Amino acid sequence: MWSKVVLLLLTLSMFGCTSMAEKAPLIRKEAFVHVKVVDHIDYRTAGQTTCTEHGICEMLLVEDYLVECAGHELLHTVKDNWHEGFEMNCKTGRVK
Repeated sequence: MWSKVVLLLLTLSMFGCTSMAEKAPLIRKEAFVHVKVVDHIDYRTAGQTTCTEHGICEMLLVEDYLVECAGHELLHTVKDNWHEGFEMNCKTGRVK
């Protein structure tokens, strides 16, 4: 079961890859990710990922945007805030 979830997330990680993500350095090569699919997040976003310094991460994904945002959020587990200074919209891939 978990291997299928990881495979799905790795496959989806191809979506949302941008030149910014490619240029950002890896901060870790391994992470433990707990994924929660939710109805909404209290502020204007469709995904959020937070990680401890030891690579234990919690990823929140709004169900309606699961496919569009999973890859974007997965990058945060290994590249931290890879789009720092830019507000990214994982629903459209646009930089604001």
